[in-house]
Amino acid sequence: MGMSSDKFSDAMLPWRDRGEPSMARVYNWLLGGEFNFDCDRDRANVLMKKIPGVRRMVRRNREFLGRSVHLMMRRGIRQFVDIGSGLPDQGATHEITQKTHPGIPVVYVDRDPEVVECGRFIIRKDETAAIVQADLASPESVFEHPELVNRVDSGRPIGVLLGAVLHFIRDDEDAGRVVHGIRRALAPGSHLSVSHAVTDAVSRKMLDRIRDVDAALTPRSSSQVLSLLSEFEVVPPGLVPVHCWHSEVPVGMEYPQGDDPVGELENLIHGIVCCLRRSGTT
Repeated sequence: MGMSSDKFSDAMLPWRDRGEPSMARVYNWLLGGEFNFDCDRDRANVLMKKIPGVRRMVRRNREFLGRSVHLMMRRGIRQFVDIGSGLPDQGATHEITQKTHPGIPVVYVDRDPEVVECGRFIIRKDETAAIVQADLASPESVFEHPELVNRVDSGRPIGVLLGAVLHFIRDDEDAGRVVHGIRRALAPGSHLSVSHAVTDAVSRKMLDRIRDVDAALTPRSSSQVLSLLSEFEVVPPGLVPVHCWHSEVPVGMEYPQGDDPVGELENLIHGIVCCLRRSGTT
């Protein structure tokens, strides 16, 4: 699967195949999407050889996103901001919300202008969804973006999604400051969904292999992740491997089985949902 250069329309001219892989497109292919080129599929195949099970891990992470969106909607959330979203395809947030609550506004945020350009093409027929360019490292640039302000009511609870993106904020960039900036932008009753690479059940050898593939990744211990989220109230079951998090909640999309996870890799990505307590609640 995957798109060839001649399949892109004039609206996608800034996103032509230049022979350089994009992690957003690699991720899209690992999820079974079509918005990718040969160079992206080649890169994905290299990843799968270096880290067997990575495709299943990516899909498990996407399943967690689906379950967390469903749970947040059950808890009354009616608007979402998906930060570091990548391409809004293959079980993306707006696809999930439409199945049970059509019309819920969803704003995707990504710092890569090419991802934003292609994302606009993907969601061009959906009036409830938008994608804007901003950087998680600057939460103010996210929540003060004019298009987000026009679509999302900051005075009402928001569901914020950080899917496998917070672990790309290095410690020297102050991940705690980033999370605090997000919290300051949210009304009471808002929810935050986070998936993050956790070191507790992963060997040093595996972590070294992962860092060799992506040196920007900053895995953290479960206690470090929970410390980052200390301003929020944790929703049970807390921080657990993504495939264990509320497995009874529907995913929202069926994914092909993919390659089987290999041992400890199954427990690398953990998921958690937390909330800002409403005033007057116990």
